[in-house]
Amino acid sequence: MSQYSIYNLDTSELVARGQSFPRPGMIESIRRDPTNLVPNCPDDLTGPNSERYGWIKEVKVYAALSPGEVYDDPVYGEPDLVANTVTVTIPGRDRTPSEIEQKKAQLKQSVNQERDRRWPGTVNCDLAGDGSLVIPADARNDTDLRNIQAVTTAAQVIAGTPDAVLKFRDANDVTHNLSPEEVIALGLTVQAHVQSFYEKAWALKDSIDSMTSVELDQLDVTSSTHWE
Repeated sequence: MSQYSIYNLDTSELVARGQSFPRPGMIESIRRDPTNLVPNCPDDLTGPNSERYGWIKEVKVYAALSPGEVYDDPVYGEPDLVANTVTVTIPGRDRTPSEIEQKKAQLKQSVNQERDRRWPGTVNCDLAGDGSLVIPADARNDTDLRNIQAVTTAAQVIAGTPDAVLKFRDANDVTHNLSPEEVIALGLTVQAHVQSFYEKAWALKDSIDSMTSVELDQLDVTSSTHWE
């Protein structure tokens, strides 16, 4: 959306900056009270002392930011009342300490989001440890984790009971008759899978604490190098 500065066309004085087009029904209100100029000013508006106000289109020029920089306050040039434009330069500057902390907090939140995007899925559980009994377990969400935790708790209660069997339905909808020890091994495998992503997230967030402003801009929390 284009933005405009409002100028007193008789004196070339700036009245307001960064405004949008007026809303319908506001013109008379502005005529009565010039303080209502923001953000509503039609092209042909005159003030109580016959001041002529007009929209001057802002032509914004953004500086190329280097890593570690953010945009500073705009710098307004002299208005060109013939072309009806004013050049607005948006320079770059270094982040303040407070802005660096805000950036770190944003990145840590992004780490949490990436962690939660990566851990859900199917976990192949090698229950015998030699590849002879691999069961795919659903770990798609917190509900799946609670279900696995519940069956694991039930297995712990009857562990050691001769000939005890627990039914477990895997990610392919195949039902298995498992011993309590096998169910416990499955639960521990799923838990370790999820825990590994939390540990990687902790390490990444700890590294963010010591990063410079430049390093923060260069960090890609979605890169697989952080999660392998």
